[in-house]
Amino acid sequence: MSSSIETITPLNDDVLSLLMSYVSSPADLLSVTLSSKHMYNLAESELVYRSVRCKLSNNAVWEHLIDNPAHAAKIRELEIQRENPSGAGELDEKERYPTDRVAHTDAEGDVDMTSHISPSEEEVERSERLLIAALRHMVNLESFRWDRWVPVINKGEELLSCRHESAQGATGVFVELYQEDVWTALRDYTQVKRLWVVDLGRYDQIFDECKPIYESTIFTLSNLTHLSLKVYYSPTNENEGGQAAAAFIQAQQNNNHHDDDDDDEAEEDDIERPPGRVRVDRLRDLLFRCPDLESLSLSIIDRNFFWGFDANPFTDISSLFMPYSDRPPLPKLTHLELWDVLIPDPNLMTIFLISHPRLCHVSTGLSLSDTGLPRASFTIEPSLIPPHQQFLPDLEFLDVQPEPLKQLLLNISQPGSLRVLRNVEPSVWGAVYPEQDDEDRMSTLDDVWGAPESPSTPNQDSARMNLLAGFTNLEKIHVSNLLSFSQLDKLAEAVPYLKSLEIGWYEIPRHGHLSPDLLRSTNSPTPHVLILPHLAKFRHLEECHGLQFWPPRQANPPLSLDSEEVLSVAREVAAACPSLRRVSVPGIGFELVKSNGDVQIRLA
Repeated sequence: MSSSIETITPLNDDVLSLLMSYVSSPADLLSVTLSSKHMYNLAESELVYRSVRCKLSNNAVWEHLIDNPAHAAKIRELEIQRENPSGAGELDEKERYPTDRVAHTDAEGDVDMTSHISPSEEEVERSERLLIAALRHMVNLESFRWDRWVPVINKGEELLSCRHESAQGATGVFVELYQEDVWTALRDYTQVKRLWVVDLGRYDQIFDECKPIYESTIFTLSNLTHLSLKVYYSPTNENEGGQAAAAFIQAQQNNNHHDDDDDDEAEEDDIERPPGRVRVDRLRDLLFRCPDLESLSLSIIDRNFFWGFDANPFTDISSLFMPYSDRPPLPKLTHLELWDVLIPDPNLMTIFLISHPRLCHVSTGLSLSDTGLPRASFTIEPSLIPPHQQFLPDLEFLDVQPEPLKQLLLNISQPGSLRVLRNVEPSVWGAVYPEQDDEDRMSTLDDVWGAPESPSTPNQDSARMNLLAGFTNLEKIHVSNLLSFSQLDKLAEAVPYLKSLEIGWYEIPRHGHLSPDLLRSTNSPTPHVLILPHLAKFRHLEECHGLQFWPPRQANPPLSLDSEEVLSVAREVAAACPSLRRVSVPGIGFELVKSNGDVQIRLA
């Protein structure tokens, strides 16, 4: 190594800096800098400018990069942060106004919108112009993150009217032809491979001319390896799809009107809502130009379509999973996250999963649950899976709704690579249903949490099949709809080497009432006494989240971590579960620290 450095160091410093600019990995660059002090001094600016994270309004950053192209060329990662982070929801739904302050409330508790301080259109436009100019020099940019409202400058619409004040103070209107926007600048000047976009919608309350992202040039990008697109759908015409939805509902009502008298009122489960309104044709075109895509995260939030037109808010993205003429879709995909989108055809999704054996991460979710809405993003058709072919052999993380979860667990190759499971109901591991006092309660296969009646169930008479058997690599499980602590006993048998257990306390059980022991724990002065006999059976458990070891009144700050009452419980927990190191109650995480034969706790 020393001889190599002696050969390199006589080179001109500018040449060495240029060579370093081609090293993408910060770790690799750091390794080079450790070879000599001279190399470290040269690489210091390379390390400083590798990542830039700031708000769009930070014009000083863009002006500096415009004036110093060499610094801009060093940037590999650029993140445009939102002006007013709220930290709520999957896309921070509470931030619905572009403001630099927290909303005040009046005497009646209503939000005072008149006091919001919003950026002017001219200010936002100027910042975007500076950003675009800076992007022209970021020739080595590989990762870009946009986390705010849609850009004002939108070449997708090309002509944008804006107000202009002349030097004489007269105000007029002129039309300007934009040559590029943020997305075309990324496309034409950078080497961006990883794109994360959180689109909070349009400035519809302020900027009338602002166009939605679905009318932008973002879909002209190509050769991405990672794409995360999380969008609040905000069409220019807020009534988009409304007429078609009304016609759909009217046609359904007409059909019901002609039914027999006994069927005049349709069953709630048979109600079908108008389909979603978002078109994904341009997104399919984008994915076609990204044959090396490894990670796809897609969220399309269109709840206004549900509230405004009583229609399906979920977007059908089936076309994204259909094969192209010359190749399957996304052949190199390993990471898939879907939110508020659907693949209704089980055959299509099954074929897609079969043709993507490299998938390591699959996560889906729906934000609304109501009559006539789908309960799962997808289902599969197990009969299409070849009997001797390994199905999803590399899958490590699975977070889907209960129905597809059971189908997948019945067919995934064992022991496989599965390490993390979420949304696991007691029926998955064959837990016993707690006894109920309600004599009128109807019992069905679903009620006793057995495998569903479908072709995916090999044994139709086995209502308590343990679907976790054989997955010996499982380390972390999130349990939903737990009704009794005793149901955890069989889970400990099913996954004896489990390291992390999370209980979803905020979920309303779908299959009845809580059992007496679980109810008692919510009001007991010593809830850990009810929990530990069951938790102690997980001999390798290192983390436990969601279980209330201390009385609820002590779970909220301030919590005296050194009080004897708190420490005595911690000692009992540590004695029952010797491997346990981290626990959390709703809102607070703790670490159990063992020292000199005693146990202390500290905030995690």
